[in-house]
Amino acid sequence: MSEELKGRARAAYKEASYHEDVSTFHQFVSQALEAEIHRIELAYNSGERLQPRAEHLRRGRPAR
Repeated sequence: MSEELKGRARAAYKEASYHEDVSTFHQFVSQALEAEIHRIELAYNSGERLQPRAEHLRRGRPAR
């Protein structure tokens, strides 16, 4: 994750915490992730809840 994106996330949290009921950065990130998952479920899974997966995901940037 780029430093710019991290900084924007912090700024968005500060704005949301002032205007909305968001008391911690953890809560902010959880709500943002939940909203994106819901968008993907609507767009690609007929609105059905995706089933959790336990597999390990590739981390970091791909090697060049």
